[in-house]
Amino acid sequence: MSELSDLFRKSFLDLSPEEQAKRTQIARFREVFDDIEAALKAGYPQAFVRGKLAESGLSIGEDTFRVMLKRVRGERLAAPAGPATKQQAKASAPVLPSQPPSKPPEPLTAHQEREKISGTGK
Repeated sequence: MSELSDLFRKSFLDLSPEEQAKRTQIARFREVFDDIEAALKAGYPQAFVRGKLAESGLSIGEDTFRVMLKRVRGERLAAPAGPATKQQAKASAPVLPSQPPSKPPEPLTAHQEREKISGTGK
């Protein structure tokens, strides 16, 4: 049980009390959300988890806890399944030619378009 409170404390130890006070409750909740979910999935009751959060510096009521839990779960579900970082996004972006084509392609004739549509064209 002490390992659970250690998980929450680790997230808050890097912040001074002044920095903690500047951050919103939901922002601080998001920081430890994965640990909260792990504790709930391990079978710890919500009241126990809230108590450990309070010991770590984040004191929230029962209703607020449920609302925050629902909100962050919804955010996680709605998050796009794309790359997690800008660097990953840049690496997966399509590579475009450095210069536009020198000459635009010739438009198709009506006959060529019909062949293309029917699948008989080359």
